[in-house]
Amino acid sequence: MILSMTTEGALAFLNAEYRLLTIFVIGSSIVLAAIAFFMDTTYLIVVAFIIGAIFSAFAGNMGMKIATIQISVILTISFPAVSKEKRSHRCKRNWEKK
Repeated sequence: MILSMTTEGALAFLNAEYRLLTIFVIGSSIVLAAIAFFMDTTYLIVVAFIIGAIFSAFAGNMGMKIATIQISVILTISFPAVSKEKRSHRCKRNWEKK
């Protein structure tokens, strides 16, 4: 129960963060495109910025998933009662599906 709530909270945080990141990337891309239009530069700056933002978001997502999995492993080893609670919760859910 604790583990699922931690994972759910982490993913909810990432979704909110990605909404803000999308707004920032769109705004910054417009500014970079304007700079590229008025200065003697190429539009590849905008493309590189967007690709960098995508990979940054992907890395943050993977890092959060790894962190929540690591917490799951630590709690399972440190507190066997949590592991038992998690198993019984999972069994109860499977039982309710039948």
